[in-house]
Amino acid sequence: MDTKRWILVLAILPLALVTVAASHDDDPNCRDISDDPEEPIVICTETNWFHCIDDVKVQNYYALTAGQYASWDTTEPAGSVTDGEGCGYYENLFSADGENPYDVIHKGTYTGLIDSFSVELHNIHVSSFRALGAYWVGLRIVVDGVVIFENETENFVTLFPEPSDTGLSEAMRFTVLGVDLLDPDTDDTEHTVTVQVKSYNDAQAAWVWDTTEVPAHITFNNEFIVGTPIFVG
Repeated sequence: MDTKRWILVLAILPLALVTVAASHDDDPNCRDISDDPEEPIVICTETNWFHCIDDVKVQNYYALTAGQYASWDTTEPAGSVTDGEGCGYYENLFSADGENPYDVIHKGTYTGLIDSFSVELHNIHVSSFRALGAYWVGLRIVVDGVVIFENETENFVTLFPEPSDTGLSEAMRFTVLGVDLLDPDTDDTEHTVTVQVKSYNDAQAAWVWDTTEVPAHITFNNEFIVGTPIFVG
């Protein structure tokens, strides 16, 4: 290659690198959280809604028979419970160590860097204990096969239910902070995330999702802390 061509290549190369580094600049859902402008760490906010497995309303069936749990994607629920949409998971006093079919579990993936994620769950009234206000749960959070949070039974996570307009269900929210999967070289890596919940207030609970009335979801890299903060870093 002659000298002129080398000069042209060297002149264009920095522009190409800048273009790659700024590939998220046009996405309003992405932001740079790095303190060093020379080494950006770009995270993107993405909401994924929990969806039913097939048409079976009681999702325990899949957990008990096939070890399969409801997942998520970026499609927001469009149907109403009045149209027969949605499903749920019945939970009672039975439990077991680790991943088990007695607790409600959602498992899915996210591609990109993860700083945090927020979860919104919906529960319907099946116990008089709900009048107490605060709702105590056990949480087990697993990312890429590694348990990053699991509280002991004597250290409940306290959630604060928000009644729906109808009063028939309640939303509960928490945010997992300090996940710290922020290596820019892995921004195209697919991560597997498991959210497992066990109620402690109630002898029984019914978690519901996948309708416009109960749009349970997980939001990765939310700009704000939603609900109860849970620090794992």
